[in-house]
Amino acid sequence: MQECVSVVTSLKSFREDGRYDVICSGSLMGINYKKIESNSVGNKEDYILHSMDFEEFLWAKGYKEDVIDDMLNSMIKLEPLSAAMYDVMLENFREYMITGGMPAIVSNFIENKNFSGVLKMQ
Repeated sequence: MQECVSVVTSLKSFREDGRYDVICSGSLMGINYKKIESNSVGNKEDYILHSMDFEEFLWAKGYKEDVIDDMLNSMIKLEPLSAAMYDVMLENFREYMITGGMPAIVSNFIENKNFSGVLKMQ
């Protein structure tokens, strides 16, 4: 978006048409607002998104600090996890990767205990 700021103005017509949902991304858009001809007031919502790290994901799932610390200490000491712990954490990591670590999506996933609706939210 920041490479072609006039696209912001041109995309407004798609939104106004009503047939399309328009989502744009640009990490530097805030810097270039002065260059945009028409700043779509009322037609845009700004979001600052930060994902959870894997440890925060485990906290959200209810893992206790001591379990996470034990796993981390094993990794620091280069000691293998037990087969059971490895399997559980591998599954947790897969879930983390699928949800993208985005807080609202993780919350929905944990609440529903499945991935239903995750793709739509993403």
